[in-house]
Order: sequence, then structure tokens, then C-alpha cells
Amino acid sequence: MIIEEILKDKKRRKISGKRLSSLPLLSFSKALKKGKGLSFIAEIKISSPSEGELIVGKDPLWILKEYEENGADAISVITEPSFFKGNLSLLEKVKNSTSLPVLRKDFIIYPEEIEESWIKGADALLLIVKILDLPLLRDLLSLTKEKGMEALVEVHEEKELEMALQAGAKIIGVNNRNLETMKVNLEVGLRLGRLIPPDCVKVCESGIKNLKDIKRIEECGFDAVLVGTSLLKSSSPGKKLRMLKGGR
Repeated sequence: MIIEEILKDKKRRKISGKRLSSLPLLSFSKALKKGKGLSFIAEIKISSPSEGELIVGKDPLWILKEYEENGADAISVITEPSFFKGNLSLLEKVKNSTSLPVLRKDFIIYPEEIEESWIKGADALLLIVKILDLPLLRDLLSLTKEKGMEALVEVHEEKELEMALQAGAKIIGVNNRNLETMKVNLEVGLRLGRLIPPDCVKVCESGIKNLKDIKRIEECGFDAVLVGTSLLKSSSPGKKLRMLKGGR
């Protein structure tokens, strides 16, 4: 299973240093919960196990500019190196080039990864309930808060949602992609979305391709969507983003 291979490949490392003064902390939650329409987290990822290479011949900063000019509310950067070909340098480069909040997406399991996320400029980071137990999730959430960042806590099923709420998660993402099979089912997000309390920021992730998907997600009460593959596979990621926003 892909998720097991990714975790087996992880290496514990420690990056020490200070966050550069040129990298101000921005509120991820405020960018997403605006109260009017869905917010869009547009993703930059080099590759994926299910889709292969996604931005061959394209400059990630050109993609970033396309996103900014076409209404993105926040940016997600995948930093996992072995299976998604990401890296922390890309995270820092994106943060240095945008005024939007930046989310670090990775398979975070070590406390040291919270520190390195902060040093490299993340405003928020992803915590995946499936790969954590409750005490560790609580610890990672606490460390994230201490650094002034926020956490998008990702769930895939009801028991994971219960655990996220127990741990005190305030931004909850429902991933429509099964991390074991890599198959996508939007119904997962729609079902779980209805169970997330209204005081949480609700994010729908993965497999979002068209306006019909967006309409169903919005009707379900989500605050935001995280979209990556469908944007990156388009010849113009910005035009695709604008289309998903309904031409707005």
C-alpha cells in the first residue's frame, strides 16, 4: 500500500534555525472562512503516485502566479520527496513569492517536522489522522499552535473525525482519496462533511474536477476546497481555477 511505503521511506531529520523575518505568519483559517462562497486552496505538487509527473516543463512560480491572478485564497505545497518529488526549498520559495497563506502538505509524524515547517515559512501544515494516534496528534497540534501556525487535520472516515475533534482540531479536511488504494470518491467528503461541527473550518480535498462537484460541495456546507491535480493537468491552471470558481 502506498501509505505504508511512504511512511517506511521517511527519515527523521532536524533543521535548526530561525524563521526569516521576510516570512510573516498569515492566518490560514481566516483566508478560508470568509462567509461568502467557497474558498480555494490551490496546490503545487511536482508529481503523485496516482498521476505521475504533473508539472513537466512548467515553473512552479509561474503556476503560483496563475493561481494568484485567478482567485486562489491559499496555496498548498507538497514537500514529500520520494513519492511526490517535493522538497522544503520549494515551500520556502513559494512563501517568499506570495502574499497568500501557504500550507505545507506532507506525512508529518515527528515533532521536529513542526519546527522545520515554521523555519521554512509555512503558515499551516497538514496532519493526517490515519497515520497518528491521539496523544501524538494532540502533541503535534500543540506544537503547531506554539509556533503560531495552524493545522489542517485530515480525516477519511467517521472514527478519524471523532479523533480529530477529541484532539481539538479546528480546521478539518475530508480527503476523498483513499490513501491505501489511491481511489477517489466524492461521496466520502459529502457524507463526513455533514458531521463536522459548524464552528470548525471545513475543507473538502481531492478529486474535484468540475462545477458540478463544486456545487455539491458548497451545498454540503464546506468552507473551502483543496484542488491540485485537475488544475495542474490543465494547460492553464489559472483558467481552470477561474472556471471552478464559476467564472468569478
